[in-house]
Amino acid sequence: MLPSIHPYKRELDVALPLVRETAAAVREIYDAQSAETYIKGDGSPVTDADLTADRMLREGLSNAFPDDALLTEESEDDPTRLEKSRCWIADPIDGTAQFVARTGDFDILLAFTVDGRSELSICAHPPSGIITVAIRDHGAWWIDETGTVARFRIAPPSEPPILVASKYYGPEENADRLASVAATLGSKPMPILQVGYGPRAYLPGWRTYDAFVGFWRASGDSPVREWDLAASDLLTTEAGGAFTDLYGNRYTYNQPTPRPRAGLLVSASPELHQRLLDALAPLLPESPPMPVETT
Repeated sequence: MLPSIHPYKRELDVALPLVRETAAAVREIYDAQSAETYIKGDGSPVTDADLTADRMLREGLSNAFPDDALLTEESEDDPTRLEKSRCWIADPIDGTAQFVARTGDFDILLAFTVDGRSELSICAHPPSGIITVAIRDHGAWWIDETGTVARFRIAPPSEPPILVASKYYGPEENADRLASVAATLGSKPMPILQVGYGPRAYLPGWRTYDAFVGFWRASGDSPVREWDLAASDLLTTEAGGAFTDLYGNRYTYNQPTPRPRAGLLVSASPELHQRLLDALAPLLPESPPMPVETT
């Protein structure tokens, strides 16, 4: 069972059924194949399902917590969020391209942050009905489509560890660095995922790798934003994994520019994470390039 005593009981009591309801609406659209697809200014796709999920999350959270800030992918950023310590960060559909391609590899991500730290994470996978929950300092759980709740701990990594990279982190221009890291750990060359890191990466029945290595593009630009990371960050660390930038720094959320710029490193254990940081250290500049601002 989920814990009944923790600092964010009301937040969880509101957000969990809200995410479940949103996932059901997205699943209905997905199954009916009724979503129209549009292209945003940055060239990425957005669908009616994204917009429906965004509206449901924003309305539900705003009604329950009118004084909290909101940061979501599909709504205009409100700079007054920076004046508030409590901020909900949502990706209504993480993996819209996969939604459009009908691979089923997409999720709804919601994180509740306080003073820049993720305190509560709720993620849903509409095609399977799986929901994950994490509460800072209280652990992580996954809930299957029948409603069965199970405590979640990441299994130890294999040896040599299985490492992966992602198309969203400039793998072609960082091929030599990726190869060096893999060689240092005695791992096979890293396959390039068509998705980023997500909340199902280490779940039983879904896990295919031990660590995710994400460099930045040469330009410093990246499509990755806080809403891609905040929920998976807490889920991973509460389940016993490690989640930092390539320099070993934890992320701080609700930033003025919600664009992480120092890459991403996720590992199944703190020990593996430290080995990867040691392998990465000689390959990194003193600081990553500043991202190019895009419209």
